[in-house]
Amino acid sequence: MKDFINWIITFTPKIGFISDIIAVQGGVIAIALPLSIDIISRISERYQSGVITKKFNQRWVIKLLPILSITDIIIGINLKLFVQNDLINGYLKVLGWLTFVIFLISVGVLFLFFETLRRYITDTNFLLEELFKDMEESLSLPRKKKGKW
Repeated sequence: MKDFINWIITFTPKIGFISDIIAVQGGVIAIALPLSIDIISRISERYQSGVITKKFNQRWVIKLLPILSITDIIIGINLKLFVQNDLINGYLKVLGWLTFVIFLISVGVLFLFFETLRRYITDTNFLLEELFKDMEESLSLPRKKKGKW
């Protein structure tokens, strides 16, 4: 473990890898997010319910992925713009590592994102359960307001 920490401290990332990270994160924003919104909209139209779209957009994975991607892009672009040489040192080294760590977390969240999307696309029982839960919630709200619960 000590050797790994020493390696992280002594290793100086090169600025070239940031272009790759920016490209991947940009692709996620440009392709995965709009495509998923289109797919979920079509499913909502099939069931004639906006609940599916609402529930999909409320998932933490769906909310977190664009935030991580945009944060990574902003940090990466700033590093590319303000670092003159290929090697980064000091606090810029920390930003380089932060960019890489956010990228790794984004890849994990992207996997969960696709798993959530797959579930919405293929699991009809899951969708029906979501619709029934929403219907139960909307029916129980008026009773709670009247003090019957």
